[in-house]
Amino acid sequence: MLDENGHCLLTDFGIAKNLLEARDTTTLCGTPCRIAPEVLLGGGKGYGLSADYYSLGCFVFELVNGTPPYKGLDSDERSEVIKRGIPPTYRKNVGNA
Repeated sequence: MLDENGHCLLTDFGIAKNLLEARDTTTLCGTPCRIAPEVLLGGGKGYGLSADYYSLGCFVFELVNGTPPYKGLDSDERSEVIKRGIPPTYRKNVGNA
């Protein structure tokens, strides 16, 4: 989101949690192409800040690559490769003019 001066604002749309107090969470939510393996695996184990770092990495991947990770896979295929820890493929010639 942008403010009236064109500066980027960060927002959470009401799903943020304070993990400094809670330690771990078990909520299953997130953007499908940026959801961390530990979130998908669930099993009542919970997850912490590492899931946020994973999502941030996916966002950076999209900025560099020009496409989100696992583009072209349907939701079941995408979930499976994320759970198995298979890295997304990079587009060739990224950064070449």
